[in-house]
Amino acid sequence: MHSPSNLGEKFDYIVNLYSEKIAIYYPEENLQFSYSELNKISNACCGFLNYKKVKKDSVVAIFNDKSIYGYSIIIACLKLGIPYVNLDETSPSSRLEKIIDIISPKLIINLFEIEAVDKSFRKKLDQLFIHKDEFTNYLNHTNYVIKKNKVISTNPAYIMFTSGSTGFPKGVTISHGNILNFISWCKDEFQITYSDRITNLNPLFFDNSVFDIYNSLFNGACLIPFNKEQTKNPMRLVYLLEKGMASVYFSVPSLLIYLISMKTIKDDSLKSLKKVIFGGEGFPKNKLKILYDIFGNRADLFNVYGPTECTCICSSHKIVKDDFSNMSSLTTLGKLAPMFDFQIINKKNDIGELVLYGDNVGKGYFNNFQKTKEVFIQNPKHNNFIDIGYKTGDLVKLGKNSNFYFKGRKDYQIKYLGYRIELGEIEAIANLIKEVCEAAVVFQKTRFSDGQIVLYVSLLDQMDSIFIRNFLKKNLPDYMIPKKIIQLKELPKNANGKIDRKQLINLK
Repeated sequence: MHSPSNLGEKFDYIVNLYSEKIAIYYPEENLQFSYSELNKISNACCGFLNYKKVKKDSVVAIFNDKSIYGYSIIIACLKLGIPYVNLDETSPSSRLEKIIDIISPKLIINLFEIEAVDKSFRKKLDQLFIHKDEFTNYLNHTNYVIKKNKVISTNPAYIMFTSGSTGFPKGVTISHGNILNFISWCKDEFQITYSDRITNLNPLFFDNSVFDIYNSLFNGACLIPFNKEQTKNPMRLVYLLEKGMASVYFSVPSLLIYLISMKTIKDDSLKSLKKVIFGGEGFPKNKLKILYDIFGNRADLFNVYGPTECTCICSSHKIVKDDFSNMSSLTTLGKLAPMFDFQIINKKNDIGELVLYGDNVGKGYFNNFQKTKEVFIQNPKHNNFIDIGYKTGDLVKLGKNSNFYFKGRKDYQIKYLGYRIELGEIEAIANLIKEVCEAAVVFQKTRFSDGQIVLYVSLLDQMDSIFIRNFLKKNLPDYMIPKKIIQLKELPKNANGKIDRKQLINLK
């Protein structure tokens, strides 16, 4: 086959090769779908999008339940050149409305039960909503006609939302070409084949899910989805991983640490695993050593790194015994993928901000030119041609053999529970409370855990912290709610008159 110019062509090629092979397997229900079945349903979804007059480059938003219909609508969007956005059904109405304002979707497809999505949000946008019954009835009872569009590598494939420092989330736009490069690199880096069975533990609105979907369904491998409830029950999860005969596992370190802490992963567990991949946050060495002792002799462990703006992952490192010679530091992020180049700018003591260049740098932030201009920058080394890089905000040090080491964040952005969070977004919401005079959010390291989000406030009038917490819950996802809310008469200031966050970090 000639090199595909879009993901629809890539998927059609895979279907032709592996028509009767299992594409998706649900171990809880013992339910499976072949590539030909997945292709048939995705074509019906194309017919539905044509029927609803969704044009190329219009956006479709999806409350995605990881059902066969959820994956099929993603593939249909890719075939028609329609960028999709997977939404978090548990997010507050106010946050969802901000996202909808940014993307102006043609449709909002809800694959969950109606009550799973905030009622006020549904009511405001009722004219855009397509509920599960309407959607599946069309697919099952209509003779559809597909009107194909010309889709090229630079067309957007998906928009992935991350936390924004101004209180507004940012929608990262990733193209078909970005993902095709990503699939090719991952296939080589992790030796992925059509015989693999790859987990989808990550929520579909979270960047790590890009690895799961595209490295399985676009390589002829089998995808094994897990829902939120299944990942919360450690014994059940390990049982289902074993039943699904998962060979490639990918999650944030927090989930692996949870499984280890609950003693559900043992020396004789998960014998089918060949690759254990983790990324999205740091993995403390003492806990990583436990994982290595279990799997080191029978599976490869990989620490991976990559900002959402650069197509999920841009570097990896295979864990080896020597990584544990120094237990006080995080393991290396590894070497950059070959489609990337880099600069380390504003160095101090060999540590500086990482700027990434290359074919897998995304297309910027959807409908946010100003923010795009701030961090997607022309290569400062020349002005001879367009050469756009992404300022990651990650502070790194380049070690031996071109290995990168993470040394912190330039700003107040953190990685927590696998999610990238702008502490400024939490502050922006807290400052909406009229009684709040000042607010500052910091991430404190703790003795018994990897850290916690703490909100400090000074108030004009006395207020119960429960009220503040409930207000935050109405406007932020659960993973962004501070562990502690501490009231101070006045927040400390530095010499410039600004809030002294370093002092707050050290407060106990």
